Amino acid sequence: MHRILTTLKSRGYVTQNLNTKKYKLGVRLFTLGCAVQNTKRLFEITKVYLKQLSQSTNETANLAILEGKEVIYLDTIESPEILRTEIKAGTRTPAHCTALGKVLLAFIPDWEFKNLYKSDEPLSSLTSKSISSLEELKKNLKKVKKQGQLLW
Repeated sequence: MHRILTTLKSRGYVTQNLNTKKYKLGVRLFTLGCAVQNTKRLFEITKVYLKQLSQSTNETANLAILEGKEVIYLDTIESPEILRTEIKAGTRTPAHCTALGKVLLAFIPDWEFKNLYKSDEPLSSLTSKSISSLEELKKNLKKVKKQGQLLW
C-alpha cells in the first residue's frame, strides 16, 4: 500500500499532511475529474449528431479518433437494419482497414502520415479486401481527400 500511495503522491493525485501523516485527494484528481466531466459533455453533444446521422441514413454512425495507425471507436449509434456493422466503444482497428480510418488518415498532414507509415513496413489486414500496399493506400487516400468522403 505504501508504494501505491508514494506513486500517487509523486504524481499529484494525493497529498499528505506532514503533521497528521494522513492523505487527502490532490489537485491532479480534481483536474482529472474536470476532464471526465468535459468528456461527458462532449459525448452528450456528439450523440445528438450521431443519432441524426444514423436516422437520416438508416446506417450505423460511429464517433472515433485516430491514434497512431489505429482507429479507436468512442461511441456508436447502431442502424435499425438487420444487416449492420456492430462496433463497441473502445474497439481498435487498423486505420487503413476501415472507411472511417481512411477518412481520418486522408486529412492528417503529410509529415504525420510519413511518420506513421514507413515504406518498408507491411500493412496488416483484417480481410482479403484490406489494402495491402502503401502505394495502394496512398492512392486510396488521395481519392478520399478529393471526394471529401468514402462510401463503403
